[in-house]
Amino acid sequence: MLADVDPAEFRSKGWDPSDRPVRRAMHFFDENRRVQMQVRALRNDNFAAFWNYVNESGNASWELLQNITPLGATAHQEMALTLALCRKLLGGEGAVRVHGGGFAGTVLAFVPSGKFAQFRADVASVLGDDCCHELRITG
Repeated sequence: MLADVDPAEFRSKGWDPSDRPVRRAMHFFDENRRVQMQVRALRNDNFAAFWNYVNESGNASWELLQNITPLGATAHQEMALTLALCRKLLGGEGAVRVHGGGFAGTVLAFVPSGKFAQFRADVASVLGDDCCHELRITG
């Protein structure tokens, strides 16, 4: 079980990062650290830090898990397009990441208050009218 492995010990072994299982393990260790940082940021009402960790997580998911584009695919790049579009529309605000099953998952975008209507319209202009849905979480 990877959860039983010390991350520092794992890194000291000199694993070849070109091996996909090694990259996935690297993501696992870093993601566990990021989750702790996300929780701390939310507890401190620091949404900028939270969004930063969400973006880091999404980038690592793409780069290390490689769950955005199916292996060898040149045609099926919908998830990559959607992530790039959302990043551009957010303009450095909020956060965006793949959520769910990667190739068959969805994009989760944290859109700053008051900017969702324009974000949704811009997403719809590229991806279609029923591709963006607002979710509100209340406590």
